[in-house]
Amino acid sequence: MKKILVTLTSIILCLPLLMGMTPANQNKATQIQVVLHKIAFPEGELPQDTKNTGKIDDQHAELLKNYHGLNNVTFDVFDVSRKFYDLRQQGLTVEQAQEQLAKLGPNKERVATGVTQNVGGEDGTLAFSLSSTSTQADGKDAVYLFHEAKAPDYIKEKSKDLVVVLPIYDGDKVMSKIHLYPKNERKTTIPPRFTKVVTDGKANYNFGDKISFTVTTTVPADLTDYKFYKVTDQADEVLHFNPESLSVTIDGKDISALFEKTIRQHGFELNFNDMKKLEPYEGKTIVVTYTDTLMSHDKVDAKIVNTASLDTDFDKIVKEVDVKTGGKRFVKVDALDSSKKLANAEFVVLNRKGNYLNQEKNGFTWTNDVTNHNVVKLISDKNGQFEIRGLAYGTYQLEEIKAPTGYVRSKEKIFFKVSETSYNQKAGVLKVVNTQERRKIPKTKKPHTGIFPKTNDVFNSKLIWLGVFILFGVVIAYIRNKKEKNEE
Repeated sequence: MKKILVTLTSIILCLPLLMGMTPANQNKATQIQVVLHKIAFPEGELPQDTKNTGKIDDQHAELLKNYHGLNNVTFDVFDVSRKFYDLRQQGLTVEQAQEQLAKLGPNKERVATGVTQNVGGEDGTLAFSLSSTSTQADGKDAVYLFHEAKAPDYIKEKSKDLVVVLPIYDGDKVMSKIHLYPKNERKTTIPPRFTKVVTDGKANYNFGDKISFTVTTTVPADLTDYKFYKVTDQADEVLHFNPESLSVTIDGKDISALFEKTIRQHGFELNFNDMKKLEPYEGKTIVVTYTDTLMSHDKVDAKIVNTASLDTDFDKIVKEVDVKTGGKRFVKVDALDSSKKLANAEFVVLNRKGNYLNQEKNGFTWTNDVTNHNVVKLISDKNGQFEIRGLAYGTYQLEEIKAPTGYVRSKEKIFFKVSETSYNQKAGVLKVVNTQERRKIPKTKKPHTGIFPKTNDVFNSKLIWLGVFILFGVVIAYIRNKKEKNEE
């Protein structure tokens, strides 16, 4: 626990704006309430003295957020009005008179006594109802000394006496309820060992995964001065606690009889209120195991925090662990013109085992049946964009099952990686391309023209070859006929 530099008052040194004295004949005897908030500080962390405004929301109240209120402290209240006014007549200022009275300590005029306890959930609280005027000072404004009469044995030394001079003002208004913050420094104690871990050591999960946590704490070796011992677990809103998974053991044996259990949607509270039951286990380790289900895929690339705390009479120990889930963004574009975004392409997601991403009521699962009606289908929007969220870190594949109109469906699977920054980084947007379908030119039939074929037609070509053959035959016959005549 870090040391708080803010300091607490030991005596009430009230400025003129905050208090004053009024002649008795101008005041009627009324009751004012003084509320003590007793705070215990570890050895070496006792803050310095500082002025107290009497308000409930001043800097002293902040100390209660970091330190415990201390119960079972006895305070006596003494009327020291007569001595105060005697000191004032001797020429002492209000502040000087207060300091002197604090050094003198209690007198014989005890008017009230009480013991600090838990009031409204706050430990170390004690309220006194006191008269605003003093009979021993002839009805003048009362001056009270608050003396710590008894404290637990583990307290190093008692707090200094507090002197309050009435009335105390908040601006120009008399305060009817005054808050004081006496402090104690306790003897050094060894804080209980307290840990919290993700049981399987992983740091990232799929939407719908059950995440196992383990909390351990060592019971103090001496519980004599302990009045309570409380373990609290509070998870992020996207983590839902599974009550049936809660197990609390010592040496492997269930110890449910030792505590009171409070279950909440995002956590639990274990109150060990009966220290007598816990004493046989001094020095032993309490092991708490349970699971939370990741019920949302909205928190991508962000810490999903699970906090455990141990509260005792002396210590407040807080341990945090966090898990994450990831995602990936894509854009569907034309293969030749990446500025052209393609809508209505459909994809499914596969893991390394070749199973398809499936979404049930409480999260993702994996199936080997692509026809399952729960298989997650990613469809590109009018800007070509589509995405997947809620995946554990790792490598996955996209398989296109429907191409945009006018494009060829890609038969190759596209690998992509989910990591801590894969979703939110601009550079992480993966372009998925499609090629346009080839245009088919229809064949046109040539019209039939009967016996008059067109030039270059097949029929016309045959006639030409026939003419060549006849001509060739005529030439051969002519040559033979001429040769025979020459021989005669």
